[in-house]
Amino acid sequence: MAGDNCASLFRGAFWHGACHNANPNGAYLGGANTAFGSGVNWYTYRGLEYSLKFIEMKIRKE
Repeated sequence: MAGDNCASLFRGAFWHGACHNANPNGAYLGGANTAFGSGVNWYTYRGLEYSLKFIEMKIRKE
């Protein structure tokens, strides 16, 4: 059942906490949308109803 599986429900496989606060593997949905959490989103940046064009992750050695 999709409702029990965060990866199926939000069409991505990257989350933490209560399902996810970020979904860099989601589909690009063209900015503001009503597909709650299914786009490329970052909850603390624009919320789960805004799909970013891309998210870039960088790793640096300390």
